[in-house]
Amino acid sequence: SSNDSYATATLTLGDQTHYLKATNFGFAIPTNARIDGISVSIERKSSGIFTRDVVVKLVKGGVVSGNNNADTATDWPSTDTAKAYGSGSDLWGLTWTAADLNASNFGIVLSANASSGMFSRTASVDHVTITVTYANVLVINPFDSITVADVPNVGFGELRPSVQDLISVLDVPSFAFNPL
Repeated sequence: SSNDSYATATLTLGDQTHYLKATNFGFAIPTNARIDGISVSIERKSSGIFTRDVVVKLVKGGVVSGNNNADTATDWPSTDTAKAYGSGSDLWGLTWTAADLNASNFGIVLSANASSGMFSRTASVDHVTITVTYANVLVINPFDSITVADVPNVGFGELRPSVQDLISVLDVPSFAFNPL
């Protein structure tokens, strides 16, 4: 939590930190979910100027993977500030399943450096959050029956809606048929 209890590293010119790795976020994303994007927020600061990101990557299956979304051009601020990485439509160059994200070894790594200046400074990270944007996918078995009674108040009167009509009424963005 954002509680001013920091992970820290002391840097001088040319130093780069080892990875700060945050995992075990405890997600419970439904099995049939379609993963649309992953956003990360890292609350960090530096006691001096010229501290910058080097690596901000996701950890999939315990392995540092995907696109590097580090902001290598901007100095860290001198006060706790949350920096956003990724978005609700950014998959970081990877393909994801709910199992990948629900795993205890899913997470994020961060590495920073002292890009200039001869003085020592402390890079501090207080809080990391990950937000996963996903959509539930309705899986329909061809031999399952769906009746109007299964969907309350669909507004079709005595008409029996088609599967596509039901999907629209249920506001399910996508669906897949199970093979026989």
